[in-house]
Amino acid sequence: MKITNTAKLDKLLEVALNIESASITRKELTELKKKPLLTNSDFTLLFSISSKTAYNWRKENLIGFIKISRRVYYRWQSVVDLLQSRMKNSKPSN
Repeated sequence: MKITNTAKLDKLLEVALNIESASITRKELTELKKKPLLTNSDFTLLFSISSKTAYNWRKENLIGFIKISRRVYYRWQSVVDLLQSRMKNSKPSN
């Protein structure tokens, strides 16, 4: 069975929501999922990080982004890629 990108995103975001420190509600997440691009504010809310951390992640090429004038935006695929890489790196090796 082939899993669509939307299903992957839903699964990864469910995992992110289960983290106790998450400061985003299901309603906010539903609204975010409707947007084609996330603003920097949306991104920092989603990951419960500061703007400086988001900047560092961009600088370290951990997350792809688009810069239009002075505004920073993130594609959902970049968010999915980041979540997948973090989940892969956090699994303990046996």
